[in-house]
Amino acid sequence: MINGSTLRHGSVQGTILLVEQDVTRTGSLITGLQDRGFRVLHATDGRQGLRYVRAAQPDLVLLDVMLPQVDGFAVCRTLREESVVPIIMLSANGHAEDRVRGLELGADDVVARPFDPCELIAQVQPSIADSAGQAGRNALDLAGYSCWLRCIGDLLSTLQLAFIAKLEVFMRPGMRTNRGLACRRLLR
Repeated sequence: MINGSTLRHGSVQGTILLVEQDVTRTGSLITGLQDRGFRVLHATDGRQGLRYVRAAQPDLVLLDVMLPQVDGFAVCRTLREESVVPIIMLSANGHAEDRVRGLELGADDVVARPFDPCELIAQVQPSIADSAGQAGRNALDLAGYSCWLRCIGDLLSTLQLAFIAKLEVFMRPGMRTNRGLACRRLLR
């Protein structure tokens, strides 16, 4: 059973999973998200957070770095292997190392504490909207897309070779050159 909060008003804007062990920090954030129409699920450790993501498929994960059992970095790494859900990590210390590590593991953002809950809530909606748009783009016909990429690649290769041939003429005035010669020089 997943612990979900009730909505304060209106329809659901999306589901957000908050993975945070310190319940005293979450009250105003949960209330603010609910006030904006989000359904909020709350997990208190990394393992529980992973189970909730797999079961509920939230639209966004707010993930604390410092969690019991499985830390936020390990949860982020696992989520990136399994999902494209947007992840905003919450760091207690604000060190650049935490930010860099979180982003390298695939977090969409890393926010340092203390933060204003209103500011964090303002980041949630665009992250969810970007994710929804990306999901639509991922549904493209892959065969047609890869064919298009091959055509563009061939065109770029042809333009590169033509440019190199012209550059050789410019760099070596009086010397004859062509695409074949430019290609052989390029591939050396």
